[in-house]
Amino acid sequence: MRTGWLNKFSGVALLWMTSISMAEPAPSPQTLEQLDEAIQTRMAEQNVPSVSYAIFNQQGLIHNQALGVKDRQSATPATTATLYRAGSVTKTLTAIAIMQLIEQGYFDLQTPVHTLVRDLPIVNPYHETHPVRIVHLLEHTAGFDDMHFKGIYRDDELLNAHATALQVDPEPLQVRWPPGAMFSYSNPGYGVLGAVIEQISGQRWEDYVQANIVTPLGMKHSVLTIAEALERDHALPYQQDEPSAAMSAIYLRAAGVLWTTPEDLSVLARFLASDGATAPGLLSVPSIRRIKQPQSTLAAQAGLDFGYALGVYHSVVNGRHFIGHNGGITGFFASYGFDPATGIGYATLHNSDQVGGAFARLITDYLNQAYPQTPKALPIATPSPALEGWYRLANSRNELMRLPEWLFAVARWQNVGEKVVLNPLVNDSIELVVSAEQRLAEADDPVWTGQIIADGDKLAGFSLDGQFFRPVSAFSALAPPVLLLLALAGLLSAPFGRRKALQARSLRRWPTLAAVSLLAMFGLTFNLSLQTVAQINLTTFGIFLASLLLPLAVIGGWVSIARYWATETAAIAKWRCLIGMLSATYITFLFANFHWIGLALWAW
Repeated sequence: MRTGWLNKFSGVALLWMTSISMAEPAPSPQTLEQLDEAIQTRMAEQNVPSVSYAIFNQQGLIHNQALGVKDRQSATPATTATLYRAGSVTKTLTAIAIMQLIEQGYFDLQTPVHTLVRDLPIVNPYHETHPVRIVHLLEHTAGFDDMHFKGIYRDDELLNAHATALQVDPEPLQVRWPPGAMFSYSNPGYGVLGAVIEQISGQRWEDYVQANIVTPLGMKHSVLTIAEALERDHALPYQQDEPSAAMSAIYLRAAGVLWTTPEDLSVLARFLASDGATAPGLLSVPSIRRIKQPQSTLAAQAGLDFGYALGVYHSVVNGRHFIGHNGGITGFFASYGFDPATGIGYATLHNSDQVGGAFARLITDYLNQAYPQTPKALPIATPSPALEGWYRLANSRNELMRLPEWLFAVARWQNVGEKVVLNPLVNDSIELVVSAEQRLAEADDPVWTGQIIADGDKLAGFSLDGQFFRPVSAFSALAPPVLLLLALAGLLSAPFGRRKALQARSLRRWPTLAAVSLLAMFGLTFNLSLQTVAQINLTTFGIFLASLLLPLAVIGGWVSIARYWATETAAIAKWRCLIGMLSATYITFLFANFHWIGLALWAW
């Protein structure tokens, strides 16, 4: 999956993320010394304390390097044995554990999960025809929301059962569309898999994975708890310049607790790349190949072999095809991947969350120079004119961010000769090509990354890099964001004007209150962090109050208009106030429809 494409349509990116200005690209590193220099330059630019990385092939490690310090206060250098939190890379281990239990005959990928673990808080309105199956959890196609804020961090590292931990935040387990249709990344789905592993094995998730995967694979440094990591050589987490409070434990351990090194991630990646040859007997060749093959989405069912599979996903980085995973947890970032054609790969970890996949891109840039591949042109066909038009994102990852995605995650498909130009409403256009089998790819990609989906004789939409877009009319795509921009202009200009122009000054006070509440609601979000957003504090309570004041101001404003409109003589001023109230009403309608009124983030 290509992070840049996902971020084009990310509501989080629209509201809470700032873009990094890009300088002229530096020359590609030709040697390992130049690669180290490039990484150190980027570390200095982004204030990253340390980066540890490895390069490998199917025979073993090619290069293993640690740069920088694991702890700024003591200035202790990081080593190749220094542990880092790897976040969602943990999902690869959980998927291997599930496949082991399948090989032991306990269930299969098509087994409905409710038959394995009772009393899970899954709400599935499609249960009779589309139950949530094991494969849906592994491939993130159950239709779940991602975890809510209250379900991320916990105060203590209590290793209680995953079935119990899921009760803390059950809301994401509400199925939003028929399972087995669209990809939507969901950490709670892997929490459910943790409950399955514990139920079937009779062991804690940590104990099973350590004994049956980590130890026999030879991941000699890796541990699965904070307590164990603190007893070993470990890096401290950093947000900007200071140590963060990110040593907090998490509820959904099967989704993200691994502490590891690049050497150990290389061991894991080589096991998958070699179809198990590096650890015979751990898992059969067919099972390992299935781990690398997505099958449950509509795109996969149509023949696309790119996307999220079982605890790993396919990506294109610097024009090269990789299979692997990344992981981000406050203060840390991890990434590993291997080229399925050659087995060459990388693993990288760093103790800052200011930079995501930048170091992986530098390493893969070097791999392209040191281990070049012969470019292979994809066979393309002329795209059908019936595909032209507007599309809207249909598979939001987070329900909380569905409003900005509904407004702005739209794109126009235009055929230009044998190519397609996809013009997002937000961000730059991209150029696509189409195959005779209705596959999609960006123009320079080495593999097909998307699929046009038919529903009988009708166009259902298209999937590109995991994101599913449904066709909509131009009016449906453009009217909501245009109306929002007009509403913002109308509301934010309503408080201004000659102070004494109105006899009934409440006509202006209500739209002013609505504007202030809107500005306060969004201004306060800049004070949030993952550690504070799930707590009742001045910021979250302020957002809650501001989201309530908006509809109250709308009600008050319309009462005032009904009472004073006929007698108010300042025509221009009162019409401006009316426009302000219409604007506030439209924004309130949007907020209410997407559950942003009374927004209690600590309970979300």
